Amino acid sequence: MDFQGITLFDSTFEAAFKTLTELKILSLNENLLSMMPDGHEKIIESYFVTPVNLEELYLNHNKLSFVTKDLFSNLSKLKRLGLGGNEITSIDAEAFQNNGELTELFLHNNRISWLASDIFSLLSNLEILRLYNNHLGSIRADLLRGNTELTELYLYSNRITILEESAFSSLTKLKKLWLQENRINEITNQHFKNNTELAELDLNYNKIRIIDSNAFKFNHKLNILQL
Repeated sequence: MDFQGITLFDSTFEAAFKTLTELKILSLNENLLSMMPDGHEKIIESYFVTPVNLEELYLNHNKLSFVTKDLFSNLSKLKRLGLGGNEITSIDAEAFQNNGELTELFLHNNRISWLASDIFSLLSNLEILRLYNNHLGSIRADLLRGNTELTELYLYSNRITILEESAFSSLTKLKKLWLQENRINEITNQHFKNNTELAELDLNYNKIRIIDSNAFKFNHKLNILQL
């Protein structure tokens, strides 16, 4: 079901979803959905109470500024979630606690500068994560430690200056990693040590001054490297 291009502020819109218990795909792209701290967020949350069988939900290009812990709590079967192109600055640490079936999560083109250490910890099936074009300044070791199925990770066009050596250590299935257009200044022999399946790595347009001679020693499947 596609509601692209309409305004969805009115709480009466909730009624449109009440009978859609078997809905699998819902697109609300390019609307004016917003989360305001005046109770309006409860209106938006109510949209997703009934369609418990949703597998794909697209909220790209709206006016969302934050994501509450209850927004997607009823969507335990969700596999693909699009939140790109919003104005998100804050995501509750428990926002995805009931979405363990997610395989693709799109958070690109927002204003995210910080993420809680365990925000993705329950997304053990996640394969693709898009976080590009945000305001992230660091990628810590604990951010992705539970995402062992991840194959594609997009972190380009952020403000990353701190890339902890074990930030990607648990991502043993990672094949594509885009880190271009950040502020990374050093690549050690630990950064990609465990990423033995890595085939594509983009580090263009950073501030790299030091690359360890063994930085890519274990990346035998790497066929595209951009520095």
